[in-house]
Amino acid sequence: MKFSVAREALLDVLAAAETITGSKTNFSILSNILIEAKSGKLIISASNNDITMYAEIIAKIEKKGSVTVLEKILAGIIRELPADDILFELTETSMIQIKSLSPKIRGAYEIIGIPKDDFPAIHAFPEDAACLIFDKLQFKKMIKKTIFAVSADNLKYTLNGVYFEKNGNTVKMIGIDGRRLAHIEKEMKSSDLPDFNVIIPQQILSELLKTINGEGPLKFVFHENRLFFKFDNFVFTSTVVSGKFPNYSLFIPKESKFSFTAINSELISAIKRVAVLVDLESHRVKFHLEKNALQISAQNAELGNASTEIFLEFSGEPADLGFSYQYLIEILREIETEEDMVNRIKLDVFYIENWSIIMDLKIIFQTVINIFKGEEKAY
Repeated sequence: MKFSVAREALLDVLAAAETITGSKTNFSILSNILIEAKSGKLIISASNNDITMYAEIIAKIEKKGSVTVLEKILAGIIRELPADDILFELTETSMIQIKSLSPKIRGAYEIIGIPKDDFPAIHAFPEDAACLIFDKLQFKKMIKKTIFAVSADNLKYTLNGVYFEKNGNTVKMIGIDGRRLAHIEKEMKSSDLPDFNVIIPQQILSELLKTINGEGPLKFVFHENRLFFKFDNFVFTSTVVSGKFPNYSLFIPKESKFSFTAINSELISAIKRVAVLVDLESHRVKFHLEKNALQISAQNAELGNASTEIFLEFSGEPADLGFSYQYLIEILREIETEEDMVNRIKLDVFYIENWSIIMDLKIIFQTVINIFKGEEKAY
């Protein structure tokens, strides 16, 4: 095997492979990437068995072949080379010789290559399967607005991913961890693709968030119980989270009891001011609503208390609410422009735009206990 390839194109792919090969695994081959030199192109693959990524790069192929190499070592070498093409050659002793074609430096590297025999099978993108086509940045936005609400508790494995649902021309993505819920939906162009729902693992969504850049189409296929995402020169595939997702509609309010409007940046700043003295276990801040004013306070029995007030549009009856300030700020930060306002708040549910919900602490704890005891039909 012998080829030359552009350094920057190779680095982009290695960056995408880094966290996949860095996953904890008992199989050393999964710390490697697979390099395949074919006619006019290079295919680089990485896998941790659950997630697989492969990408095509235009390259000058002098001799076809394949080999696997430790991703961490290869990436470290390529980063230190100048921004010129790089020559690779696989010797008969399975050593990979690496040399920059830059006239500015001399020298070469030689690292051990391992045959691809034990490397996991690569699932090719099913070109003939029906797919959903998203704008890349739109899909990235949908991930970003839901992934933060995914549960990190492995005992609640069905909550370890984002629920994706296609119903007619509407697609929805929902993240929930038992204490917060994030929801976003988008209208798609008319499609003959049958309706379906699936739980997308958090890790594959994190990889997509990291890799998606710029404008262009993204193809999403759910085929033979596997997920496929294709964009630019990349294909990502993943297993699905098995199990039944909770009935998220139980958490979404049907009507508002009252509402207020505030400038998002002012609200975040006010919460952060009082959060310095928040209780370290509950992380609770208190909202007290009165006519055209919101008082935000926090109390720490050992350290003291803090309060601040902002002006807003509110004309309902006075009300007291309690929230985890960390959850609240995570959602407020997802509102994208200064013109976006927090436009609805309920006594038991905090509802921002049409996509994110945080519940009043007094209500959410009771609801979560009921659901996981099976007292509500959430599954």
